[in-house]
Amino acid sequence: MGISDEEWGRLQKAIDWPIPDQEITHLNQSTSPGHSTFSIVGLKESYKVREKISVIITARDHNKNLKRHGGDFFKAKLFNADLKVCYMIIYIFLNTFFCIKNKYSVSLALIVDLLAQYYILCLRLKALKMYLPTDISFLHYTCSFPFFLKASVYGEVVDHRNGTYSVALLLHWEGQAQVSVRLEHSSEVVQILKKYRESSFPRSHYNGYFEGPGLNKTKIHEVVECNLKWGADGSWRKGDCCCEYKDIKTGTVWQCERPKELSCDKLVHHSYGRLESPLHLFEQQYSHLCVATLLSNPISSLKKCRSGMTTPVPAGFYLNDVWKSFVCNTRQFSPAQMGNCLKNKIVYLMGDSTTRQWFEYLERNVPGIKRMDLHTPPAGGPLMAVELKYNIIIHWRPHGVPLRFSKMPITDLHYINNDIDEIAGGPHAVVVFTLFAHLVFHPITFYVYEVAKIRQSVVALLSRAPETTVIIKSGNTAGQKVPLLTFQSYLNIFQSDWLMLQLDTVMREMFRDIDGVIFLDVWQMTSCHYLREHIHPRPVIIANEVNIILHKCKKKTNRPYA
Repeated sequence: MGISDEEWGRLQKAIDWPIPDQEITHLNQSTSPGHSTFSIVGLKESYKVREKISVIITARDHNKNLKRHGGDFFKAKLFNADLKVCYMIIYIFLNTFFCIKNKYSVSLALIVDLLAQYYILCLRLKALKMYLPTDISFLHYTCSFPFFLKASVYGEVVDHRNGTYSVALLLHWEGQAQVSVRLEHSSEVVQILKKYRESSFPRSHYNGYFEGPGLNKTKIHEVVECNLKWGADGSWRKGDCCCEYKDIKTGTVWQCERPKELSCDKLVHHSYGRLESPLHLFEQQYSHLCVATLLSNPISSLKKCRSGMTTPVPAGFYLNDVWKSFVCNTRQFSPAQMGNCLKNKIVYLMGDSTTRQWFEYLERNVPGIKRMDLHTPPAGGPLMAVELKYNIIIHWRPHGVPLRFSKMPITDLHYINNDIDEIAGGPHAVVVFTLFAHLVFHPITFYVYEVAKIRQSVVALLSRAPETTVIIKSGNTAGQKVPLLTFQSYLNIFQSDWLMLQLDTVMREMFRDIDGVIFLDVWQMTSCHYLREHIHPRPVIIANEVNIILHKCKKKTNRPYA
C-alpha cells in the first residue's frame, strides 16, 4: 500500500472502534434513539461564558435495557435557539399568508400563539424529544434578528465502552444555548459498516462510454459497467472479461466490461452508475431504523468570564455565523481584501464538489474575476477563472476514478498525486485538495494506498519548492439524509459520517509528521453549525472556510487548525 507495516499498525489503531461483544439476534437488542437519554451534570440556571457543560449519555436498547458495551456513533453540539425567533418567524409567515386574502386577521394572534406554545411544549417535554425536527435551518433563511446569535460549538463524544458516553461542551457566547445529541448510528450498524469497510464488494458501480466508427460512416455507442480493480481476491471482475486501464504512476487499475463491438481504446466518457448492497436481509432491517436528535431545555449564559481561563478543546465556534478559531487568528475578508490577498497567486483546487464550492465562492466574491470557457461541464470541470488586475488564476479539477459525477470525459479525470507532480510550486502557488466523499464506497486499504501516493507527491513538491502553500481540506459532515424508510435506503449507511470520519482519521495520521502542510478541519465547522448538516454546506459555512484559507495564504504551519 506504499506504507510500512509499522505505519499500517498505527493507522489501524487510530481508526479502531469498539463493537458489540456478541452478535445480536433481534432488532430490539440494538441501541434505541427513543430510549437513549442524556443529562447535563450539575445543571444550573445560568452559566458564565467559557464555562464547561458536562453531558452524560446513556444508551439503551428498544426494550429500555441499559447497553453494556460502547460503539454507538453519537454527535453532540451546543447551539443557540432562542424561542422568540420561532415565535416571530411564525408570525411573519402567517401574517404574509393570511393578509393576501385579507380575511383571517382576527384569528391570526390566536393561531400564532397556539403554534408557538406547541413548539415550546415540544422542546420541554422529554417524552417528545425524539419527534423534534433535527434542525432549525428555516431560521437562517427567513430573517436575521439580533437576538438570534447564530452560535454553535462542537462537542467531542468520549466512549467509555460500557454503554455510557460523555461530552464536554464549552459555552462561548452570552445568551441562551441548547445541547443537542444525536444518535447517528447504533453500535450494531457501525459493526456492519466496519465489516464492509474492509470489503472489496463493489457497492458503487460506474459507467464507461465507448464511442467509435461503425459501418457506412455510422458511429457506434456502447455503455458498460466499470469499477476499481483492487486486491487479488476482491477484484470486481476476473479473467479476460474486461478492459484494464492502469495508471503508470499510481499503479491503480480501472476496469470496464469489454464492449461487444468496440476495442478497449475507445473509452471516452465516465459517469456514476448503479449502487449495489452487500447487506443480507437481517442487516438491511438495521438500516431502516431511524436516527433521532435529543434536545435539552435551554440554558443561559449571563456574564462574561474573567481572563486567564484555559484554552478550550474545540477548534473554534460560531457566533453571528462567523467562525471564531482557537488555533489561528481568523478574520472576515471584504471582496477587495480577497483580491489583494490572492494577488499574484495561482490556486490549484483539487478533489470533489466541495472544493468546487470554494471555486464558485471565489468566483462570486473576488472583484473582476472571470471564468474562462474551457468547454467542460460546469459541475464536472475542469474549471478556471482569472483576474487580470491582480494576476490571479484559480483552477479546479476533480480527482480521478472512482468518482460519482455525471457524464464527463474520462481524460479530464486526473489522480491528485499526478497533478501535484506537474506543479512547479513556489511562493505564488497554493495547492488545496480533498479526498473523502467518493472513496467511502471502496476498501479502506485502497484509500490508504491513494493517500500514500499523494503524500509522496506533496513531500516532493515541498522539497523542490518549500514556499508552496499546501492545504488539505478535511471531509464535510453530511448528517443523516432522510429517515430510512425505503428499500433502497440501506445504501445511505455507506455514505455515512462514520465512514467519512474513518477516512478523515487516516488522512490526518498520514500527514501528521509532514512539515509545511496545513490541515483545515472543516469537520467541526460543518458538524456543529445550527443548520442541517449537508455534504454541500450552506454558503455561510463556505465563506468561513475560505476566509481561513485567505488569512493563511502567505503563512504555513504543520499544525492542524480550523
